[in-house]
Amino acid sequence: MKKRFPLYIPISGLFLFLIIGSCVIIATFMAIRSRQTIHMVTEKSLGRVIKQTNEQMRLAAKTPLAVVDMGSRYRELVQAGTRQQRLQHLAYLRESLLALPNMEAVYLGYPDGDFFLLRRVAKHSAARHVFGAPESCYWAVQVVERDNSGNVLDSSFLYFDQNLTLMSQRDRVEKREYDPRSRPWYRQAMESRGAVRSDPYIFATSGKLGMTYARASAEAKGVVVAVDLRLESFSDILPDFKITPGSKLLILDNSMKLVGHLDPDQISSRDSNSGAVTHLGVADLEDPLFDVLTRKWQQGGRKDLLVAEYTVDGEKWLGAVARLNFSTGSPLYLMVGVPYIELYAKVREAGERSALITLGLILLTIPCGILAAWLISRPIKGLTRLAKAARRFDFSGKEATPSVIQEVDELSGAMGFLNQTIDDFLHLVDSLNKEKNFDSLLERIGEEARRAGQADLVFTYLLAEEERLLKPGLLCDAESCNWESGLPNCKVDAQLPLADAFRDNRVLSWLLDKEVAGDFLPLFDGTDCQQCTIRCMPLVDRQGSGMGVIALLYHGTSDEIEVQHLEDRLAFVHRFSSLAGVGLETQQLIKKQKALFDAFIRLIAGAIDAKSPYTGGHCQRVPVITKMLAQAACEQTEGPFADYQLSEEQWEELHVASWLHDCGKVTTPEYVVDKATKLETIYDRIHEVRMRFEVLKRDAEIECWQGIADGGNREQLLAGLAKRKQQLNEDFIFVAQCNEGGEFMAPELVERLHTIAENTWQRSLDDRIGVSWEEGQRKARTPVQELPVIEKLLSDREEHLFFKDEEERIPEDNPWGFKLDEPQYQFNRGELYNLQVPKGTLSSEERFKINDHIVQTIKMLEQLPYPKHLQRVPEIAGGHHETMIGSGYPRKLTGGQMSYAAKMMVIADVFEALTASDRPYKKAKSLSQAVKIMSFMHKDGHFDDDLFHLFLTSGVYKKYAAEYLAKEQVDEVNIEQYL
Repeated sequence: MKKRFPLYIPISGLFLFLIIGSCVIIATFMAIRSRQTIHMVTEKSLGRVIKQTNEQMRLAAKTPLAVVDMGSRYRELVQAGTRQQRLQHLAYLRESLLALPNMEAVYLGYPDGDFFLLRRVAKHSAARHVFGAPESCYWAVQVVERDNSGNVLDSSFLYFDQNLTLMSQRDRVEKREYDPRSRPWYRQAMESRGAVRSDPYIFATSGKLGMTYARASAEAKGVVVAVDLRLESFSDILPDFKITPGSKLLILDNSMKLVGHLDPDQISSRDSNSGAVTHLGVADLEDPLFDVLTRKWQQGGRKDLLVAEYTVDGEKWLGAVARLNFSTGSPLYLMVGVPYIELYAKVREAGERSALITLGLILLTIPCGILAAWLISRPIKGLTRLAKAARRFDFSGKEATPSVIQEVDELSGAMGFLNQTIDDFLHLVDSLNKEKNFDSLLERIGEEARRAGQADLVFTYLLAEEERLLKPGLLCDAESCNWESGLPNCKVDAQLPLADAFRDNRVLSWLLDKEVAGDFLPLFDGTDCQQCTIRCMPLVDRQGSGMGVIALLYHGTSDEIEVQHLEDRLAFVHRFSSLAGVGLETQQLIKKQKALFDAFIRLIAGAIDAKSPYTGGHCQRVPVITKMLAQAACEQTEGPFADYQLSEEQWEELHVASWLHDCGKVTTPEYVVDKATKLETIYDRIHEVRMRFEVLKRDAEIECWQGIADGGNREQLLAGLAKRKQQLNEDFIFVAQCNEGGEFMAPELVERLHTIAENTWQRSLDDRIGVSWEEGQRKARTPVQELPVIEKLLSDREEHLFFKDEEERIPEDNPWGFKLDEPQYQFNRGELYNLQVPKGTLSSEERFKINDHIVQTIKMLEQLPYPKHLQRVPEIAGGHHETMIGSGYPRKLTGGQMSYAAKMMVIADVFEALTASDRPYKKAKSLSQAVKIMSFMHKDGHFDDDLFHLFLTSGVYKKYAAEYLAKEQVDEVNIEQYL
């Protein structure tokens, strides 16, 4: 036997496991999340550093770019040809250098080899020694002038004080004079349309790292304006971007030379003997961190952005290399290294603190968990005793021990109520099983419902379905049940809780006051109570259909009753109320099936009306007119319809047939029903024809200009071109008008159409590729022609013919009796064939496809398994396109072969179509116009004489017009002229 433990032991163990497990999971999650957060924040910081460095670079480049851009546009400066003329603009050049402290010099190179430079000379700078400037000199000017042969005329230095006052001049005598045309900055600027930038290099005059910006002038050919920019500011900004104290940062150029460093002295080195300055690269630093990062970056193809983790000398680093968007020229790169040990220092500290807190919580919750488990398990022992008694069908046990835990306490109460409910249930089932009579069964239910619900009174209302009334049934008190209660009838739609409970199929509460009880005053007989609470519950069958209401009455208000106890007992009674509904199931089922069938046919009709705007609402309005005409016939007391009457089943038959008369339209393609032009299919092919005309016009232009190029008479050729274009324009207008179908196609119009079609155009692309499989099969009927192909402007081709499958053809001996003039093809989309349709836009094949909807209607309706009284639905619905003289379709019936119901639908279908205002392709007819047109159709044998006479004399057309037509459509109709 397995060893068992008291409930509090596994509960306390579970508490401890959950607490410890939760603490461990939370601590682990927090550690992982902290690392992820630190990593994410670091990457964001890297992105910020890159962004801010870019911004600093952009700002550093903005001023020198502006200087060379404005200088290149300064016409007087760039066009100055002598030293004296250039010195006149010295103040402008000085202001340019003063715009940014890091700009050392601004200078101009000329196409004849002249050179003019203004340099800032700092007090202790190397430039002062190179230029041999006097002690108080602030500005130095270098001048080189050449004659037309390239010989140097002037090579000198001019020294100025801060106010540009000339202090002294020194001629420079060298074997080889400075020629700007040989310098890279001059050549690059001449080869570029905009400003150019040199790679960073060490300035010979100052020994500082810098770059040169230059731009060729658009005002003077061959003149280039340049400025030298020192880059020590790049190193100055790097300390501000350190993510942690131990972070390392570099800025490199494209050749891996240093441009910025946290220690600016690392960028270059000076030879102690020669004084030569060397520009250092990243390899010269001999820093293993940057060596590894550089190697990873180069192995990865020098991406614009690289973020990588790596280890150097046992220490883990997070590194990044990012391209800087620095104006023009070759790119610069920012290289960053951040030590992980500094990133995660705070994470480790927080983790240790969390571990201590977690341990303290665990030690504190152990005794609390054991105590809580014991308190929970104690009342459950009492529930166990009740459950064991219930297993023996002993429901008289004591209540379980109450608990401070809400759910356990509620479970104890529920167990006690469950015992009582099961006991009542067994008693009620035993009682009801003894009753076979429906009335007696209701009495037994009333008695048991009052007892189980502990009500003072129970009364019932039963549904009298033929009258749509709830009629009073039995009334049961503690002594007896009485069917003569004296209570009033209650309409189903009455605004009373009794009717609401029946309609909504739910339990409702009704507080009834004796002073306003009215017809319900008998409920207060034998009591002095002034108010009572009534709970109304619907009587339902097994499918949930209502058959009446059972009401439990309690003396007093709901505040005076134990509400929770009352609700529990009522829930029990409500479950048993459905036992009385078994006898009404059959009647309710039949009623629902009829409602379902009616909703289904309305759904089909609505779907057909929604399918196309050209038939919107038609299927819903034709039944209205048909029923109006049938009702008028039934109301006749003399004449041909004196004995005409429809039974309830026949009305249902007419209703179903009229709603489904066009159900076959679900098979009719929308693009056929909605066809607005002759060439329209799913789209209007007039656009293809238009493009061919455009091609012919282009061909005419090409032929004209080719003739002119070949020496032809220009005036004659242009006149011929204009005439040809005019003819093509007129021809297309004619074709487009034919496509609209607005006028009858007389023989002379058809002849002109064929004449236009003889125009040819050249096709050079294969028309058998990129098409659907079905179209490819049609094209395969004709041999492939070698490209290019000359084709007619309009044509009827083999591929335009859509063949019918044999199963789609209707044989003469078909079982439905169809007599149709069936066209040879399913569709013929020939361009000429459709454009010369004599009237309207539909070809004979398309018109047959539209008329085919009645064929499909009959086929669909004859497949349905009708009850006996609906057997004529297909005949009635399928005859609304027949005529009285056998000229209709699809069976070519005569009036003698049709029922009155089918003939009524012929009139209803035509009248609705004429007066409908929701057809986008036509304007709705007025009432008088519709009747006049129908009179012509009647003379042609379209309508039954008696029914058309009844349609007019009974005023059916007026009645329908008053309800369904717009006011502007309704006018006076003189029916005397049509009778």
